[in-house]
Amino acid sequence: MVKFIGIILVAFISLVPYHLAAADSEESSALLCAVIEVFECSLENDCAEVEAESVNIPQFIRVDFDSMKLTLPEGSEEKRESMINNVQLNNGTIMMQGVEHGRAWSIAISEESGKMTGSASENEGGFVVFGACTLD
Repeated sequence: MVKFIGIILVAFISLVPYHLAAADSEESSALLCAVIEVFECSLENDCAEVEAESVNIPQFIRVDFDSMKLTLPEGSEEKRESMINNVQLNNGTIMMQGVEHGRAWSIAISEESGKMTGSASENEGGFVVFGACTLD
């Protein structure tokens, strides 16, 4: 769970306004997100703040809308990716969802501020991640 969640939650990090709806725009169709805070939650315990590295969550995540994937940035030693199954623009918030390895994840990114919130969950617990995104 930790490895998968790491890539997903990295997508919530430092965003400059991005207009997803502008399909004919020449702007980048990718975001680079940085993870700022991570909380791990389980059925047996309350949620607790943890270091991203301690639960295998990368510091940066690339959100590529063309390929509909979350990946690690170019130049990363490790290769990870997760398919984005759903993207919607709702009241100035980019909403993304996916399912992988028995876990569901979702990410919300403000078009105006770039602030990101994400979560990944399975039947016994999950993670909540806060960060920010910018154009890549």
